[in-house]
Amino acid sequence: MKKFSSKFGVSKKAFTIIELIVVIAIIAILAGIVLNNVTKYNNKGKISAIKGNLATLRVVGLKYFETNGNYTSFCGTNPLPSISAAITKAGGTMTCFNSAVVGGCLGLTNKWVVISTLPDGTSWCVDYLGSAKAWVSGGPNGCDCSSSPMSPV
Repeated sequence: MKKFSSKFGVSKKAFTIIELIVVIAIIAILAGIVLNNVTKYNNKGKISAIKGNLATLRVVGLKYFETNGNYTSFCGTNPLPSISAAITKAGGTMTCFNSAVVGGCLGLTNKWVVISTLPDGTSWCVDYLGSAKAWVSGGPNGCDCSSSPMSPV
């Protein structure tokens, strides 16, 4: 901060342009750090929302089996579109496999598996056994998360 004199002999203190530029640069750097962290936590929130919806799907599967005695048409049941819409809204996708789906569970009627992509590019798997695991690649192998190539989380 420099002192400047006016034409009336009164001295005034003022910031130089360099000091103002340094302060603005510091504020910009701090704003960038905050924005980066907000984005990271926003994505973690979306991933948690998708996993929560998939956990709900496991309960829906148990109720479906209790009512119908099998999972033959599970992938076409009423709550699945709303769960799928919630997953899509959070930035993911959902695919359900069972015997009613072409290329599904090798003709087995008492099994189902759902694979969902997450906003961070990874995938998550839930199945009729109650398993919930990170999915590595490929489609269902035997129609459950445990017999498929994935890493447990």
